[in-house]
Order: sequence, then structure tokens, then C-alpha cells
Amino acid sequence: MDNQKSQINIAVVLAIALGIPAVGLGGFFTIRSLWTTPAPSALTSGQRDNANPQMAGGLLASLFGDIKPSAEPVRSSYDSTPKPVNTTARDFDRALETYKNSLLFLDFQFRDTVDTEWDGFLLPNSSYGKMAVQWTQVFDPDNKPIMRPAKKDDKIQKARLTFFPGHYKLHLIDDKAVAASATGRMKITVPITWAHFSFSKDQIGRTMRSGPLAAVLQRCQNDYYRLDLTGDIAGKKIIHYARDATGKRLRLNSSRKAGNTISAKARGHVSQVELFVCLEQHTAQADIVAHAEPKFENPYKKTDPPIAAPRYVRAGIKWNFAAITQRQLTQQIQVLSLRCDAMFGYNDPKLRVCLPPLANSWFASISFGKDDSRERIPRDSSGRPVPCKVEYGLFGDDGGGIGNEIRFRSPKSPAKDSKQVSFHRAKGEIRIRYPAEIRRVVLTRDNPQSGTIRANFNGCEVAIQGWNWPGKSF
Repeated sequence: MDNQKSQINIAVVLAIALGIPAVGLGGFFTIRSLWTTPAPSALTSGQRDNANPQMAGGLLASLFGDIKPSAEPVRSSYDSTPKPVNTTARDFDRALETYKNSLLFLDFQFRDTVDTEWDGFLLPNSSYGKMAVQWTQVFDPDNKPIMRPAKKDDKIQKARLTFFPGHYKLHLIDDKAVAASATGRMKITVPITWAHFSFSKDQIGRTMRSGPLAAVLQRCQNDYYRLDLTGDIAGKKIIHYARDATGKRLRLNSSRKAGNTISAKARGHVSQVELFVCLEQHTAQADIVAHAEPKFENPYKKTDPPIAAPRYVRAGIKWNFAAITQRQLTQQIQVLSLRCDAMFGYNDPKLRVCLPPLANSWFASISFGKDDSRERIPRDSSGRPVPCKVEYGLFGDDGGGIGNEIRFRSPKSPAKDSKQVSFHRAKGEIRIRYPAEIRRVVLTRDNPQSGTIRANFNGCEVAIQGWNWPGKSF
């Protein structure tokens, strides 16, 4: 928790692209390349189950059917949920008291309702607990009460830590009211003590013990694993997941528990299996305040509330900036012909561009030629154009890396008689503007200047001077 708390001491981090001789603007490589890709093959049953369990039957298999390993290699998709940790009731209560006014924020306001957003990562194990808030009032920037009691026909979304964490919909007296803060009483129950088991894929049949429990890894094959537990686990929360060869946590495609046996299918090749069984829980309550954040796109708007509580980012984010040559960049870029696994447009063909796993990639831009370009229109085996609608991907963050994608949708969508686009080959142009090297400058209140760059700190506002260099980007 100290890592997050230390962020109260404001520091400014600047990422500046340095000038390296390259094609295009100074400091950036601009790669202009023609691409040609065949149509992606249809998803096999194993790939379908790992593409989208809700659409392909993986969820039904986890509830009613048998979970089996896939016969083909499975592309990794990662889960960013924090790892369960052992803590104490005292430490949890201390964290809750420290961050109680930075856990919930007023997010999106539409007419006479305002939504809340939950930053539960500040509390240990909140991802595996239950939380509820009894809201008492909402205030405007002048501290006037503007909350309307909920009616029977109101659609009130309760806080659920599984799908939409901490998502509440608060009702205001009218659509002209501006919400600045909300008060309430929160009750949260989280695990604080776990029995932990960790198996490598080579430890099949080995028995491990943790506290009053024992576990055995019975099977581990490709994306599938099966565990047996010994001991009293009735009513206890059980968390299990797999890691791939890189040590990253994989998303689970399907999971099933029958008695003391757990079987699961991950979205990637399993190299390690982690199992946690809750031995002790803790319940705490606190009076909280949810604040609205100022809209910085219009900093002079008088109705914007002031920053009354700090908002934090997850600890542990590492910015691995590195210098890269144009040849290295070209070798590391991947252009893949895949199938879409989003709920809408499932199994539609798509083209994905994956950039190197560097922090530089977050500051790159990717374009697929002009929007009206005929070059990227798919063609059949005779070379005739195939009618389609090109759509930029909306669900690119599936653990597959940094990049962008386009999808080939039926022009008749969403008509009932629309069919998936079928083509032989597609070609077009990809333009990637990539920062060749990043200079990282850290400015603090105690050390506000580095070279010609200077930061002026004024409360929560920071003004940067001296960074506008010709040919560089900030």
C-alpha cells in the first residue's frame, strides 16, 4: 500500500521523443508498408471455446458439460486481476481509513443520473470480496443536496465486484443538477487469510499441503488443468488460475467444481497452476465520500468541482522505454489474419497489427490507409472485390499486446439475413508512426527543473514550460 500512498507527493513524468535520423518527423519512424493477407481460417471447436466462452458454449460446458483440453495451440490472453494476498484485519482497516475517500468517484452523469466508479485496487483482496454502499446524499458544487430518493421503476445497479465493480446509479432532483460529491456508508467483506498451493506443469500427482488442506495436480495438458482438494472446503471461497511460460496470469475460459475436484480451461498454454482457498474473512464498515473529477478538457468551467481527494493509479506499472532502430521495429511488428471474438461481430475476419512489447508502443499511431481506400477491399479467388464494411476494432485489449485492428463486416449488418464476409485475399497499406527513442524526465516539487524543462506546481495543477522543441513530441 505504501507504493500507492507515495503518489500523493506529486511528480510529473514527461516522455519526449528524441531526434534519431529516420524517415518522417524527427524522433519518429514512419513506416509505410503494403500488406497482403489471406482470409483467416474458420475457428476450430477448440479455438471457438477459447475465443469467446459466452458465444461459443464454453460457459455452458463449465456448468453442464465436460471440460477438455484443446487439441491445437491456444493464443495467450492475460488477466490483470491482482493476486490474492495474506493480510490482517488491522492492516485492512488501516488501508480503508487511509483511502476511504479515494475508493469511489462520480464518473458519468447523464441527465438526472450519475454513475460511480470503483478503485478497489487500493484495498487488499477487494477483487475477491463483497461490497455494498448505502448512499445518503449527493451534493452540488455549492454543497446543496440534490439527491432524489429512488423509485420502484428506477433501474438501480447494485455494486458487484465481479462484472461492474462499485457501479451505482444515483438519481438527482433534475437534469440540470451538477453532482460534485456523494456521501454514504460502505460495508465490505474480504478474505484476509489463504491456503496457497502452486504447481508447475511437471508436478502432476504431487501432493502439497497448506494449513489444514492438501491439494494434488491431477492433470495439466495444453490449456487444461484439474486439481483435487482434501479437507473441509464447504462454503469457502476458492480462487484458481494458470500462468504461461512468461509467468503472466491467463484468463480462464471455463471452470467447473464437482465436489473437491476443480477442472478449468485457460486462454493459453498452462505452465503453472495457482490455487487459493480462503481460511478467514474480515468485514469492515466506513463512512465514505465519492468525489467528482474536474473535466480538464474545459478547465475554466465554473461548475467543475475542485479536486477534493487524490485519485491513484495501480502500483507496479513499469515503463520499459527503449531505443529501437527501424530495422528492429520492422522485424518485431506482427500483422495477423484472425477472427473476431467480440460478442457483436463474432467470427468476422479481422486484421491485427501487434507492436513490440515496449512502452514506446503506447505512443505510436497506426492507420490502415485512407478510409475510402479501395486497396484494402477484400477480393475473391478471381480478383473481384468483395462488398464489406471496414470497422476499427473496439475490443483490442484482450491480452494480445499493444496494437490496433480492422474488421471486415457484412455491409448488410445488422440485418437478419447478413452473412460473414468471405474472401480469398485482402491487401492494403499500413502506416505506423513510432517513437524511436524516449527521454524520460521526472520533475518533483523539490526538483522542479531538468535542463530547459520546468514544472510549476500549484496545488493539483502543474504547468510545464520549455518542452516545446521543434520536431519532438511531448
